[in-house]
Amino acid sequence: LKVFPRNSGQIIESKISLGDKVIAGQPLAHVKSAEVAGNYADVASANADLLVAKRAFENQESLYKSGIASEKDLNEAKQNYEKAKAAKNKIESLLAINGGEHSKPGGVYTITAPISGYIVEKKMNEGNFIRPDMGDYLYTISDLQDVWVSANIYELDIPRVKVGYDVEVRTLSYPDKVFTGKIEKISEVLDPVTKTLRARIRLQNKDMLLKPEMFAKVLVRNKTANKMLCIPSSAIIDQNGKNYVVVFKDKCNMHIQEIEINKVEGDKTYIKSGLVQGDRLIVK
Repeated sequence: LKVFPRNSGQIIESKISLGDKVIAGQPLAHVKSAEVAGNYADVASANADLLVAKRAFENQESLYKSGIASEKDLNEAKQNYEKAKAAKNKIESLLAINGGEHSKPGGVYTITAPISGYIVEKKMNEGNFIRPDMGDYLYTISDLQDVWVSANIYELDIPRVKVGYDVEVRTLSYPDKVFTGKIEKISEVLDPVTKTLRARIRLQNKDMLLKPEMFAKVLVRNKTANKMLCIPSSAIIDQNGKNYVVVFKDKCNMHIQEIEINKVEGDKTYIKSGLVQGDRLIVK
């Protein structure tokens, strides 16, 4: 969840750090805002105007009952009183939006945590100014129970990766542990720098092992009806942009065979052409 400032100003106090655990309602930062201070000044002025309008209305009402003031004067005083009340309510509503119950007459308002969780992103520090035209968030809070993994899909693999496919995720921190999830969303536009599509994967993080900004390897499980020969990747000889293998008949009968590769997955390589089932290869 992104936490945005209520108004422009200067952060005068911020005691939380990246990775801290916070609870809903906990203060994250105190901001001194000229606009909030102006709202309080407007409220004080509106209260004074309302008091004057109320007294004028009460006086006209008393004079009207005594037969001294006209009904027109009474209605005019009543309208001025209603306008003063409306102006006060408007300013108080504006103050509630800008600072609300977490603000003070000096123009200081408090940014609080809307949910409980961990600070996974922090963009502002004590002393920084929040400009009116910035429009950016200050913090990101996550409970880390459900996390997103962002994966790059290369152009060659785009037809073979779809929303809903099962995935296995391994991290550098826990190389022997496999996290399972599903592809939740795939972008429709390639990144102009990496020339890849971005896929979003949702994972359960009950043990809190996964941390923000971890590097991960993602394996997509895509079972199809197609069958293809598979050989050990160690059997392949790459020379001048072409791929070869050594086909073994017996110790006096071996030959080099050019092959066409479909896909490489770790220690396995899938072959389009060049071999038939049953061929024996030299792998080391």
